Amino acid sequence: MANNLTLFVANPGTSVSPGIHLPCFGPFVAPVGARALRTFLPRVDMGIVHHMIMFGGRGAGVAAAKPGSTHLCYQGSIMYAWARTGQTTPIVLDFADTKVEGDAFAVGPGTQFEWFALQIHYQQLGWRPVNDRSGVTLTFGREVPKRALEVQLMASYRLRIPPRVRMDECVACRVQSGGTVVAWRNHAHRLARDIWSEHFDSDGVPLSPLGAISAQQPQIFRVLPVSRPLGRGDSLLLHCTYDATTIDRVTYLGADERTHEMCNQYLMASAGTRLNCNADSTHHDAPFATRVDAAASMGEVVGLAADQHAGIVYALHRGPNRFDSTGIIVAPAVLAFNLSGALHASLARRTFIVPHGLSIDHTGALWATDVRRHQVLQLDPTADGAVLLALGVRGEPGSGPRHFNAPTDVAVHAATGRIFVADGYGNARIAVFAADGTYEREWGGAGNGDGRFRVPHSIAIDVRGDVYVADRENSRVQVFDMSGRYKTQWVSRVASTPTKASYSKHVSSISYHPTLDLFAVSEGDTVQLRTPSGCALSQTDGGLLWPHDAVLLPTAAPAGRSPPNRSAMAQGGAQFSLFVAELNGKRMRRFNAMTLAASAQSADPYSG
Repeated sequence: MANNLTLFVANPGTSVSPGIHLPCFGPFVAPVGARALRTFLPRVDMGIVHHMIMFGGRGAGVAAAKPGSTHLCYQGSIMYAWARTGQTTPIVLDFADTKVEGDAFAVGPGTQFEWFALQIHYQQLGWRPVNDRSGVTLTFGREVPKRALEVQLMASYRLRIPPRVRMDECVACRVQSGGTVVAWRNHAHRLARDIWSEHFDSDGVPLSPLGAISAQQPQIFRVLPVSRPLGRGDSLLLHCTYDATTIDRVTYLGADERTHEMCNQYLMASAGTRLNCNADSTHHDAPFATRVDAAASMGEVVGLAADQHAGIVYALHRGPNRFDSTGIIVAPAVLAFNLSGALHASLARRTFIVPHGLSIDHTGALWATDVRRHQVLQLDPTADGAVLLALGVRGEPGSGPRHFNAPTDVAVHAATGRIFVADGYGNARIAVFAADGTYEREWGGAGNGDGRFRVPHSIAIDVRGDVYVADRENSRVQVFDMSGRYKTQWVSRVASTPTKASYSKHVSSISYHPTLDLFAVSEGDTVQLRTPSGCALSQTDGGLLWPHDAVLLPTAAPAGRSPPNRSAMAQGGAQFSLFVAELNGKRMRRFNAMTLAASAQSADPYSG
């Protein structure tokens, strides 16, 4: 008797009309006596087949049905996928390459995979229907696998690429149940460049990347030279990079490789391995503070700063004033809250006319701007907000070393004490001062090219010394080195959204948390949490009433661990809060920073 058994899982010969189609065929069953699925060999018409996905499942009576068109692809689990990218001859997947005897899918009666179904993505560009028999030849063994395998899928379901940009899409996942990865596969389309996953252990320690390769290489399952263990609590951060610099339209998630894009990574791992991937949104707790007490209500909340060590969040608000006001704000313009929302202190009476931006430096001093005073102010939070240093000439708009024209925000470099000012509304520049307030240099100017601004509205500096500017009306964040040399940009998705409120396309603010190595960016009516490469890990639901500023703060570390880094955004056990200043809402709101979906497995027809 032969040691191996085979089955051709395929289109049974139906006609494929011109256009884009994703039919599903099945059910197919393994030959009698087959217990282990060991090899997959695509046999396809590569002129019309873009990719294939094979599913498997179990169920009484299904396995006895005659193969044909079916909906089973939406009821099973992914077992295998292949795409024609980078190949002239389809490449086989053979588990003998894992060098571990007994690696295979457990199949047949009583297993998770009693039947198979095949989805074929046809991209039939001819003029006439074509009869097709494309599919996958499966080879089986009679022995039960020593290490049974399954597939987990990490995928972005919110992908939207603005025109003429380079961007990095992210998917954050936590290992819910550990196992061993033996093979991986990446999938995307023509605009995609590199795809890989960062891997962090349960303590947040970075391990070697997983599945790093160009998206233009063959999009097949590749056996790892050495199998990769995944421990419970580990996290994976999938990156998909795109170059749409020659594309003048928005590119959406979809199956057509000519006009749409995807961001997928498949992991073939030991049975029982489970990933939880983010649900792309934060969870709203409740309004954090809308009224402090009977005597002090908040006006337009424009700036936030967080002192992690003291557990204090400072809010800068305009009281009764608005952007066009001219009178002094008599009441305290800076309110300090503890993390439970109780008022801790009231600062800076009779200091501001139209306050705008707020930040905190490495010494604990607060920095604020006033667009009507045309000044930058350093405040002492331990002395009722007393002014320690004032830059600019009060009430005199201008340019050059001594003047500002409606400055918007400040960031201080911890190592040098240098002061970086977003001189936003009138001058569209970044002005740099020494720690003692001596003018040093500037860069920028009005426009939409690299290094130009249409209202530099907010500024932050990370631990590497890179400078990040929220370029409000260009709907982007621009990144510079300390000297002002342009490095890259993050164009927000809001650049391609229909206009609603006046701020719907604004990138209003950016703040940075050095321990987490993460940014909170106010974009339209949402706040995004972004990595230093610009990829968005999570976002609030829409509907915020002009989020003018936002800060991220870890409020508790996992028991027995040091403060978490950004990898913990994809892990359980750490507690995070996102504080948002709503200008129109006249309140500060607090959110949980990350929620996770129930499972990474998907039978989405656009999986690829």
